[in-house]
Amino acid sequence: MGMMRMLIQSMEGRILLLLMAPFAWTVAAVGSKYAPARTKEADKILSLSAPLKADADKVLGYKKDALQTFPHFSIDTAVLYVAGNRGYKFFKI
Repeated sequence: MGMMRMLIQSMEGRILLLLMAPFAWTVAAVGSKYAPARTKEADKILSLSAPLKADADKVLGYKKDALQTFPHFSIDTAVLYVAGNRGYKFFKI
C-alpha cells in the first residue's frame, strides 16, 4: 500500500498536505520551495545551512493546526528546498 494524502484547511485558512503511512499514527508535515536551477534563488537555497525562520514557522503552524484536528498523531516537521536539477536542502525541524 502507498502513502495516504490528506488536505486539511485550518481555521486560520492554512492548507496542509499530510502524508501518512497506512495504519500508522506518524505523519509528516513538510513545507517546500522550488527554484529553477539557473537562478539566484537556487544559489541561495544551496548555500543554506538551516531553514529560513519564516518557512520553519509556517511548517510548525501546520503541525499545530493538524494536532487540533488529530491530537493522537505524532507529527514530524521538515522544510524541503529544491534548486532545480542542481540539488536540494532538507531540514528536519
